[in-house]
Amino acid sequence: MSLEEVLKIAIKNIHSDLLRKEMQVRDTVINPILKALGWDVQDPEKVRTEFEVEKGKDGSADYALLRKNAPIVFIEAKKIGGIKEPKKPGDKDDREQLFNYYRADRRPRFLILTDGRRWDFYLARLDEEAFDEMLFHRMELTSEDEISGHASDFKRYLDRNRVINYKSLKVAEDVYEKKLEKKKIGNAIPDVWRELLDTPNQALRDLLVREVRSKFENEHKPKPNLADTREEVDSFLRDLRFNTMSAPSRSKSRRSTTPSPSQSKKSASIPSQSAVGKKSKLVGFSLEKESVNTSSARETLAEILKKLQDRDPGFMDRLAKETVGRKRRLVARDRNDLYDDPKFVERSSLDLGNGWWVGHHLSTRNIKKKIETACEVAGVKFGSQLKLIER
Repeated sequence: MSLEEVLKIAIKNIHSDLLRKEMQVRDTVINPILKALGWDVQDPEKVRTEFEVEKGKDGSADYALLRKNAPIVFIEAKKIGGIKEPKKPGDKDDREQLFNYYRADRRPRFLILTDGRRWDFYLARLDEEAFDEMLFHRMELTSEDEISGHASDFKRYLDRNRVINYKSLKVAEDVYEKKLEKKKIGNAIPDVWRELLDTPNQALRDLLVREVRSKFENEHKPKPNLADTREEVDSFLRDLRFNTMSAPSRSKSRRSTTPSPSQSKKSASIPSQSAVGKKSKLVGFSLEKESVNTSSARETLAEILKKLQDRDPGFMDRLAKETVGRKRRLVARDRNDLYDDPKFVERSSLDLGNGWWVGHHLSTRNIKKKIETACEVAGVKFGSQLKLIER
């Protein structure tokens, strides 16, 4: 039985509300998945259950997946919905139990906590204490529509041959390092932004002044007075800096919906971009002085990509590298490389006629984001050099 078929049965069992005990979860969900991945729980050379991590002490991992008779993965199993995470200091934490096994026997490379439905993959690290830092992947077996993606992830991280040859470890470490890198970048952004807003920051001020004045390039009236523009820009940056510095945290400032007095004044006369675009249809674009009409968002995306490739023969190669997702690519020379799931290849790919294919299984909102990315790769200013036409 294939892994996809095993996952389909597992999801049905999970939704049946019949799995009330941990042992039922092991027998009907965890064991079949492990077997489909090459880990036969009946073979003691591959898997040992109730693996005693410290002799004479009350502690054993539910599963130890073995490489040359040594544990390389510990799995802690719970009944469905049974994973406990602390809400306050002193609460029971099932992750702590799992990591105690690792502290007692430091040979495993992966640690997995699962209740059958949720699968948390942790990268074993001696120098880390924060559980969330070591979590590199989480899956929720809730929908049959996601089986293909889940099967791919299980094979990537838990296929026996990949695990014992350390291929899964290499992928997991790359994911882990990328996660840490993104966290560092995210933590640095507020500080850098505050530094940019600090007076004087002539580069930021001049850039904003120049871009504001360029908005009036195509109007018959003369550009706004330079001094007036600088005064308005300075006022905007002061307000922005004040709001940034007074925000308690990034997460709180993102959730805040209360506008400042100056923002309220502007929002009364200028509708937000999201409000304007909610019911609009993407029907073309203008690239510098040339306008192109289309009948749909996907056609707009395709025509923009062709225009940008015509301007720069190396554009598509660069775009291909910048738009590789976990399960799909935006563009590829072979249409079969666009999606991990082959069912989208026929119905959601379009030949650009220049040796490239584009995958358009995207919402209009995401198509707009891809167009912005394409402009950035091409060195074209989105919103000024390239403008979208919506009705």
